[in-house]
Amino acid sequence: MQLDETRYGVARAVKHAANNMLTAAQGNLELMQRAAAADERQQQRAERALRSMHALRLLIEAQTLLLRPAAVDQAEPAQVMHALMPVLEAVAKGRATIALEAPAAAPAVPIPRPDFELRVLLAVQAVIETGAVICAVQADGVAVNGAVVGFSPSS
Repeated sequence: MQLDETRYGVARAVKHAANNMLTAAQGNLELMQRAAAADERQQQRAERALRSMHALRLLIEAQTLLLRPAAVDQAEPAQVMHALMPVLEAVAKGRATIALEAPAAAPAVPIPRPDFELRVLLAVQAVIETGAVICAVQADGVAVNGAVVGFSPSS
């Protein structure tokens, strides 16, 4: 347990430092974007960089969640999967597309975390070579190309 807490503490510290760096870079890019208003090409570059920085923030957040100590949380499955998507997309980059099918709203259920996310990640890795991975949120778990990863650890 202490190792998990230490690992999570390091992940939070790295996340904090990365967020500080990204905030500084973001501020400079936004200034460049405003200054380059007349130059469409520079403005497009700044916009792409800002989108990349936003994606990096989401990836860092998702990775931090995977390293936290184990706990069972009441959570909406779709929200859990949306938070995990940056990691799934990073793992699949260049090998597969990842699609998420999730209801707009669903009741919160007890989900063992990060165990559930790690089992979804393993399921995605098992089918990644198919070129297309569909993660569909269901009442009892998430179907990854049809194979259900249940919310409970035994499924």
